[in-house]
Amino acid sequence: MRNKLVSMLALGLLVFAACSSAAPAATPTTPPRATPTTAARAAPAATAIPTATGATGQPTAAPVASPTPPPATAAPKADQPQSGGMLKARWRRQVVTFEPHKRGFLGSDGSMVYDIIYTPLAQRQPAGPCQFSVGPEGAESWKWTNDTTLEVKLRPDLKFVDKPPVNGRMATADDVIWGLQRYREFQSRGAIAMKPITSITAVDPLTIRFTMESPYPAIVDSVFANHYGGLILPKEVEKDGQIDHTGWLGTGPFYLKEWVNAVKLVIERNPNYYKQGLPYMDGIEWILLTDVATALAAMRAGKVELWARDLAYPQAAPFLNSDIKVLSCLETAPSIWFMRTDKKPFDDIRVRRALAMAVDREGLVKSVMQGRGTVIGYAAPAHNWMLKVDEYPPEVRRYLEFHPDESKKLLAEAGYTSGFEALMEFDPTVASIYNQNLEGLVDMWSRVGVKLKLKSLPRGEYQERITNSANYQEMAESRTMDIDPYYFLSFLHSEAGGGTNKSYVNDPALDKLIDDFRSTVDMNRAKDLARQIQVRIVDQAYVVRAPSHDDFRLLGPRVRGFPLIDSMTTQMSLAWAEKMWLAR
Repeated sequence: MRNKLVSMLALGLLVFAACSSAAPAATPTTPPRATPTTAARAAPAATAIPTATGATGQPTAAPVASPTPPPATAAPKADQPQSGGMLKARWRRQVVTFEPHKRGFLGSDGSMVYDIIYTPLAQRQPAGPCQFSVGPEGAESWKWTNDTTLEVKLRPDLKFVDKPPVNGRMATADDVIWGLQRYREFQSRGAIAMKPITSITAVDPLTIRFTMESPYPAIVDSVFANHYGGLILPKEVEKDGQIDHTGWLGTGPFYLKEWVNAVKLVIERNPNYYKQGLPYMDGIEWILLTDVATALAAMRAGKVELWARDLAYPQAAPFLNSDIKVLSCLETAPSIWFMRTDKKPFDDIRVRRALAMAVDREGLVKSVMQGRGTVIGYAAPAHNWMLKVDEYPPEVRRYLEFHPDESKKLLAEAGYTSGFEALMEFDPTVASIYNQNLEGLVDMWSRVGVKLKLKSLPRGEYQERITNSANYQEMAESRTMDIDPYYFLSFLHSEAGGGTNKSYVNDPALDKLIDDFRSTVDMNRAKDLARQIQVRIVDQAYVVRAPSHDDFRLLGPRVRGFPLIDSMTTQMSLAWAEKMWLAR
């Protein structure tokens, strides 16, 4: 069995090698179990976008204008990367905090900068349209010395940018340990990911030993490739227990050069970057454009060249016949509507199921998303362990379908013949499609007697009360990343904490499934447990999910080398930033 699992993982690592950068290949030592992250993810298939002629093709559409070469200079080959140039990109929200271990840092756009300043131990890399694989990055290798002990060897060429207080020094095991301990303390998400790890120690300056209380195959996805915890931070940047913008100095392809509050954030090439010849660009200037109409106008005028995410089809469609490239993947962080299952009326399963069956998901796809979306179960199908709607048992699938008459019947059985009032708290600064889904929800639930009142919160308050602590009254709208099954399927564990278990679920049967899932080294059993977890959550109606829409991004005429991974990974991976280049 052990040899079989070793062979499975070794095969998966070949997928990563085929998709990795031109840097020297890392050589991980096979853990004593297979892991689903090393093989290419079965992410949603890339959506073909109609071209001007009405035909369909690959995820890119709209012809890209060929740049005119400078006079008396031979034009470079069209497919040959060119160095130099500053990319101008859209920044969506006001900065809330620069504290990297708090969810919602930099107004939740922080991962677009954070992950290209710091190097993760493991990295998500493109593995085909809307797919990715995971392999080593800051870690040169890792090996399991037994079923509960893992040793990680850092690359010897990881140097921080040559700026005070790090001054170009080498990254060490102490930096990794400090960052992970901080991650555990600052976040409920970190508490989940780090819970099975009993100790982290430095064997030598470049080797870290992880000791687990039981087998923990999730460590690669949930810790090493996690964009909060798995990044290598220099410990001396913390001041009085906090990190501000002056501390954003890493070993990644760029470093933070300038921040002008409410105006822009500028990153520049890190000369100390360990991948020779990368990055191609001199830097990126993120321009704050909170208003969608203003940002779209800037894109048309060429003042912005990259729209990284959170654009729905109605806003993207006008660019299809222009020289701006349009890409899309199914959104892997659609709305999730949480409810306080520790309070009435949501402590009654009949009420929760009634609310689930009162949502016309197909109607939302047709009206709000103009047909560019899909109904999902508990999770968006960003991984092949995530169930599609037709894979749920029929008796459970009904809670993903629109049955208003049954909804009314259940409410009456629960004592709410005339319905009830409920409050939904939400963040109005997200993409408009999320708010339109909420407006549709108000209408649909009103038809079964549930009067839903929406309460918008200022961005800072929302991040502090909802994102970080789930301190809401009755219901709350949030977004989650479905790309890591080990993390996402552990959301509703009773020990996860309010920042993650936002529905306050206390279900021993679900806890047992999650605990077994996160510790098993048998990948066939892990897949089956993942299925059981999803079925349990939908059957108990602990949350209600909106459909997943096609998420679009826009690339200006001179932007090249932008990989289409998935809606979240595209924004949070140095895989796209270091390889992008600007045609001249």
